[in-house]
Amino acid sequence: MAKNRRQAQHRSADKPPPASPAQKTLRKEGRICFDYIKSNCFRVIRVDGVTGSPTPKGDGIQMAFFSERLPIPKNEEYLLGTDGKLGKRMKIEARPAIIREVEVEAILSVPVAKSLHMWLGERIKEAEVAATGGTPNVK
Repeated sequence: MAKNRRQAQHRSADKPPPASPAQKTLRKEGRICFDYIKSNCFRVIRVDGVTGSPTPKGDGIQMAFFSERLPIPKNEEYLLGTDGKLGKRMKIEARPAIIREVEVEAILSVPVAKSLHMWLGERIKEAEVAATGGTPNVK
């Protein structure tokens, strides 16, 4: 039974799903439409930098995006007032470094990395125009 299910899954992966009437019309007109759907893991992150390298086989680029922040204290010690309120901080123990928290890692094929490089160049030009009060030519 499991073998038949795997074979059916393999067959379905080989063939694209049947086209809807709207998709058939777009194909006849030489167009295609993409819908963007957010995954359950979708989130917005701040990116202060990136580190990475070519993949071990050299067939892609590994990129780890990080945000920077000061360290959160490991512990703190305060004086306690006679009224039970928190008083002066007497001691703080924290990492002696700036934290680079890796938020997400992406592995791109070389063609995708080249496409991303071109796309970023275009967005940079648009942002620079917008920053000077101009109207970017957004496509």
